Amino acid sequence: MGFNYMYRDHEEYIESLNLMDLTIKANCNIYNYSLQKKDNGNVSFKSNLGCVSGFMNLAQNNAAFSTGVVDIAGMVAPRTAIDAQRNEHAGAETFRREIMGTLVNNVAPGIFALGIAAAMKPFMKMQTTIWANSETMDLLKEAWDKSGDTKEYVKNVLSGVKGLDGDKWTDLKMSVEKQDILINKMTDLIKINRDTVSEKGIIAQLKSKIKTYNDIKKGRKEVEALIGEQIKARNNIKISLNGSTKEPLETSLEHLVRDMRDMGEHIFTKAVNKGINIDTAISRLKKVNVTKSAGTLGILCVVDFCVQYVNRKITNKKTGKKGFVGYKDFENGDCELKDSNRKRNLNIGKALGVAALVGLNAVFIGRKNLVKKLEFKNAFANLNQIRLLFSAAVAGRIVAADDSNELRETSTRDFFSYFNWLVLGGIVAKGVAGKSDSTLLNNKDEGYKDRKGLDKICHWIQDISIKSHSEVLDINSGKLNNEVKVKLGILNKSIGAGLVYSTIVLGIGIPILNILLTNKKRDEELAALKLNTAPVLVKNKYTYKEKLNNQLFAAFIK
Repeated sequence: MGFNYMYRDHEEYIESLNLMDLTIKANCNIYNYSLQKKDNGNVSFKSNLGCVSGFMNLAQNNAAFSTGVVDIAGMVAPRTAIDAQRNEHAGAETFRREIMGTLVNNVAPGIFALGIAAAMKPFMKMQTTIWANSETMDLLKEAWDKSGDTKEYVKNVLSGVKGLDGDKWTDLKMSVEKQDILINKMTDLIKINRDTVSEKGIIAQLKSKIKTYNDIKKGRKEVEALIGEQIKARNNIKISLNGSTKEPLETSLEHLVRDMRDMGEHIFTKAVNKGINIDTAISRLKKVNVTKSAGTLGILCVVDFCVQYVNRKITNKKTGKKGFVGYKDFENGDCELKDSNRKRNLNIGKALGVAALVGLNAVFIGRKNLVKKLEFKNAFANLNQIRLLFSAAVAGRIVAADDSNELRETSTRDFFSYFNWLVLGGIVAKGVAGKSDSTLLNNKDEGYKDRKGLDKICHWIQDISIKSHSEVLDINSGKLNNEVKVKLGILNKSIGAGLVYSTIVLGIGIPILNILLTNKKRDEELAALKLNTAPVLVKNKYTYKEKLNNQLFAAFIK
């Protein structure tokens, strides 16, 4: 029997864990387990990660945390503090710009997607708030078609799973006893009905729903632990059904278990019970996915594009002044660009900047299978979605730029952020981990040794990822011995190094560099302006004004 799992490098770093599936306990025992088998064959799970590991685990894997709290602490706060040194209005504008980026690109997508899906539910007459993407639906549908019941469906899916441990894909091999436990737990998990509430009264019904939610969450974690312990993988999974000619599905263990359960309960069971053909149900669900993805991204791209324009209008309204707020003499009110030639050059620069963004997305997102690439997989935007949303925000900042200095600052800050965060992100953490303990790295490319030059660099960026805390614990079946503690320590330092690097470079270094360059350019502009309006020397030591005064005085004497 084969089982496996796959972490999608930076994509899973940005989108990985659903916020609703995590609980942060007061004693800092965060998201992990100690696996112990009881006499009755049941499995119990006990959190045992400390505060540091818990923090780093969330920073590495949880989208809400890594792109929310970490973004605010490492980007919003330092950039705001640094720009506030220019003037209070610059600091306020920076805060609004950065915090809106976090909210629109990282928090809002899931809310909008869920809202659109929920709004379509009455028209579809079935559950629409399911996060499985179209590829996952097709694979699970194929597994269901080959099955006679839910238990057989579970067995068919799990038998085709492989997990990446280091640079090797490993089948899930279990004893008959453990295999039965796993299949039975997953089958029971699918049979839990969220809608079955027999209690009367709002409070009793709410308690029943909470209990059902907790039972599902607990069951999912137990299944993930049973699989992860065997294949030593959580973040890199691929599935290929027996006899299937389709390309293997790449996903994560968390997403696999979630999607198996949700599709099993809502589509293969409830939809059929409602008289809806499975093919029809999946067709409807795919339409929902396309609609919620296109609708969410369309709305938020417009919002992203307009944010800086609105931000600038707020500054103008508050101060009554126009021009780039980043100038040290902004409050003097002389910063508005009026030269027609410079305005024309500025517009050319804006057009080139927007064109560059389109080119970057064409390269890194691509046009092939674009709809699938932009599908939601959980309540947080995936890497390609964030690339698109972030590009819309940057395009808006470019178009809203008041002069060449602001355009240069925007280009320097945001294009570097695009490459560092959305392309090169995590490279420092991977480098530190690889140098300290190479077993902490997963490598998806079996032919990596033959790569050279730029190809080797691309391999390092795309195919190498760091093991998660759960995967490190899985090395020793969830037991926290000295070897595991050492590996967790290295993992924490590696992730911490990546966060520190991003904060120093993106949160502090780039803003300071921008201020230095802008102040230098502004001083040169003011000096040139003063020189152009200064008196011109004529003959000997007299200025034109002095000569004119002398002539007038002479005429007066006569």
